[in-house]
Amino acid sequence: PTLRDLANAAGVSTAAASYAVNHKSGLSPKTREHVLAVAKKIGYEPDATMTELMAHVSKRKERDERATLAMITAFGQARHWEKNSS
Repeated sequence: PTLRDLANAAGVSTAAASYAVNHKSGLSPKTREHVLAVAKKIGYEPDATMTELMAHVSKRKERDERATLAMITAFGQARHWEKNSS
């Protein structure tokens, strides 16, 4: 499940779900406990690579290493999505 899935299942915003799983301040203890309980129930686990990437992006720090970001789609041909995007 994604962070968005967790937020939807817990009935909170994506930001609130992120604050809860990343142990950031700004949430009531009740909300944090609720989100973490739902996370456990649905099997949510933060993606370590994405967490690291977002930490650098949100702090506007340059990464010391190069990484590749890939998108995998169900389209059979390269760039097919451009022709069929809505």
